[in-house]
Amino acid sequence: AVIWIGKDVILDGRGDLTLDGSGTHRLFFVREPHVALIDAELWGFTLTGGNGTGVVAGGIGGAILNSGTLTLVDTTVSGNTASQAGGGIFNGGSLTLRNCTVSNNQSFIQGGGIYNTLGGPENGTLLQLIESVVSGNAATNEGGGVFSEGRVLVVDSMVSENSAPQGGGFYQIGGDVLTLIRTTVSENEANEGGGIFNYQSDLIMRNSTLAANVAQTTGGAIYNRTQSTLALSNSTLSEDESNTGSAIHFFESGDAQLINTIVEGECNLPEMVSSGHCIESPGDTCGLTGPNDQTSVTPTELGLGSLRDNGGLTMTLLPAAGSVAIDSATCFD
Repeated sequence: AVIWIGKDVILDGRGDLTLDGSGTHRLFFVREPHVALIDAELWGFTLTGGNGTGVVAGGIGGAILNSGTLTLVDTTVSGNTASQAGGGIFNGGSLTLRNCTVSNNQSFIQGGGIYNTLGGPENGTLLQLIESVVSGNAATNEGGGVFSEGRVLVVDSMVSENSAPQGGGFYQIGGDVLTLIRTTVSENEANEGGGIFNYQSDLIMRNSTLAANVAQTTGGAIYNRTQSTLALSNSTLSEDESNTGSAIHFFESGDAQLINTIVEGECNLPEMVSSGHCIESPGDTCGLTGPNDQTSVTPTELGLGSLRDNGGLTMTLLPAAGSVAIDSATCFD
């Protein structure tokens, strides 16, 4: 049976408690009673076999449906399904994951791993991923890893090997902000937007990596569409693949602002504003004209290593000795 949470509570699984829905029902419903915000925490659980399919479940939230304020800590959400949205988790409130894994969940429409809807309590929905992993999830339409209409903040996390026709890693839509800090988005697959599909929203990346994402048609790393903006700082895009815009593809979208950023691949941009110290390899398609920008840098001169553990909380790309990327960045406020 579904566990309903209707008041403030902390549930501690101590790292060895597994809840298995056996494919028959959702596991948790954090319900907002419209009189006070519920603040719930789940610690040390494994949630699997949840099913958000059917009239009663509404087709959403295979393992968790959250309408309050929910924090997951040291928890794994894996092997759950939903017929419409949020194969692992459907968030209609405030959701924070700390040191969690969301893996191998499936949605038959949107948000294979997590669906972050529009609206919700107070100032709209908020999804925060802190030192967490979203991997191996799939959606039939959009957002293999994460589909979001609300705000998303991702820090020190990995989003990898997810798949969907649009937005293999992330599909962000609706005018809010997706912010990635010290985060790696890698080896995701889609037809459009292998790593990230950003639609009518703002994408901010700081000290982050997009690597080895694949789009069959457009936007291997990033697809920015229709009134979307892009701001990249101290970040690296490398080994992403697509027929058009292997690194970044824009369609009827806003401008892009870059500083201290490496783009290994092809851009298809309407307007680029570089504040300098950026590198493009192997061509000159991004319009980098800022101070100390470098274009047409050969792969040998760039010398980026493969995606691996170079220390820190995520996998990264380490420049080899002699790389033009070494000491090429500048400090800024």
